[in-house]
Order: sequence, then structure tokens, then C-alpha cells
Amino acid sequence: MCATVSVIQASAQTVPANGLVSDYRAGEAFTLIPQGSFSSTIERTMRSHGPNLGIEALFVVPGTSPDTWRDNRLEIYNTLRSPSTMAGIEYYSASRGRMRVFYLESHAVAGPESRERVPDPVLGSIPAQDTTWIFQRDSSFGRNIQQVTLSASEDGILMEIENLTRMYYNMVPIVGPGQLKTVILVFPGEDGLSFYGNLGVRVPSAFGFEERVRDSFSNRTIALYRWFEAELAQRLPID
Repeated sequence: MCATVSVIQASAQTVPANGLVSDYRAGEAFTLIPQGSFSSTIERTMRSHGPNLGIEALFVVPGTSPDTWRDNRLEIYNTLRSPSTMAGIEYYSASRGRMRVFYLESHAVAGPESRERVPDPVLGSIPAQDTTWIFQRDSSFGRNIQQVTLSASEDGILMEIENLTRMYYNMVPIVGPGQLKTVILVFPGEDGLSFYGNLGVRVPSAFGFEERVRDSFSNRTIALYRWFEAELAQRLPID
């Protein structure tokens, strides 16, 4: 099964059932950004962030149709605002050659300096923009606070995630505050609900982490999509 969505570099691109994933280096072009009201925002955000490597991914959620977006925007929006459901999700660890837990803990917190757990910030209507904070205990990078900003328009919901705390790998600091940026765009495609992810990171090449980080974050980006797909399937009547 394939689906078609519009992208910046071509008027239409076939997306296979297992999605499209592409990596990039500093200064290289993005190839999968969808056309729409958030296209320039994603481009500007990721360029100004200045990652030295990154991952793009594009998927069409199976079992959805163009009506899924029209009829369920609020539920889709609140799905993205449910960090507690990320706890326990898994990704494929390339270094270990097996599936591994991604987030050991994941939940909303009261603010950027807080560790106080609060309920998932579910809303009854969709604001143009809103910011929340989440605490996550990553199986590889430890405990971190992330800032999450959601923006909404008629043709998409944009989720921007930025780390506020330093991230460590085997007690070595490899990602400083603000050096990991993830954008997720959920939008209506011609054949169903579409999911675009772009993860950019600045890592020290001197430590030889680049190749390992590329493979790791590629699989983590896929895991974020699988989380969204699975969670949405529990909330919506998806075939």
C-alpha cells in the first residue's frame, strides 16, 4: 500500500506503508517537508537551530482518510499532548541489535524548573499556540526536561520539542541544553492523516558519536511515529 502527499521538492511523492526516512548533515537540504502553512516555520526553525546531523521521516497513518482530520482534530491535538502515554514505548537499538525501551518515564510537569508530575494537559478546544513541559527518563540519555510548543492551523498541527537540560550518554555530556530539536507535523494528506518528523541535533564529532547518533535517532524518530499511530488507534475508529 502506498499513499501520496505533497512535499517541497516535488509536487507529489509516493510514501510506502513503512514510511520514508532520510538523514541530513549541516547545510544539506531537507527533502520531505510537506507543503502547507507550517512549511516555512519548520525550515526556519531547523535552520536556525543549526544541527550538524538530523533525520526526517514521513508516514501516512493506516486506516485513516481525509475525513479523519476534519472530524477528529481535537482528539488528534490531545493525542500529541499526552506525554504519559510515551512511557514504555520501544525503539530498535542499532548498537544492541534489539528492541529497547525508549522512555522509562514520561509525564507532564508544572514548569521548566519543576519535577512535579501533573496530568496530561488535555484541552477542550484548540488554541493557536500553547507551551507545556515534560519530564522524560530516557534509557540512553537519562533524565531530561523538554519544552513542548504546539501550534495549530486549518491544515496542520505543529509540535516543537526542545531539550532544556544537558543530556548524557554513559555519563559523558553529549547534547547541551537546546541542542536537540524535534518538530512533528500532523496534517491531512490526500490518502489519510500524515505524520512528518524532523529531528536535528548538535553532537561533538570529536567523540565519534555522529554515526551512532544518526542510527539511534533515526530509529527513535520512527518510534515516535509508532507511538502516535498506536495511541491514535485507541482513540479513533481507525480500521
